[in-house]
Amino acid sequence: AYLPPAVSDNPDLNPIEKMRVWVKRLRKMWRLGCVDSLFFYLLWFFSDFTNIFNPYLKN
Repeated sequence: AYLPPAVSDNPDLNPIEKMRVWVKRLRKMWRLGCVDSLFFYLLWFFSDFTNIFNPYLKN
């Protein structure tokens, strides 16, 4: 998915713009081609992380 440049005219969109910049930075750092694969790896990491450190969750 393509992320267009952020528009900074509206102060109400400031948190959204910060999240957009964070996602673009992670995508470039991890050299991923699209945002979908970035979210796949983030969800995979956090689900694995919760399974390891939460003994009440069943595998």
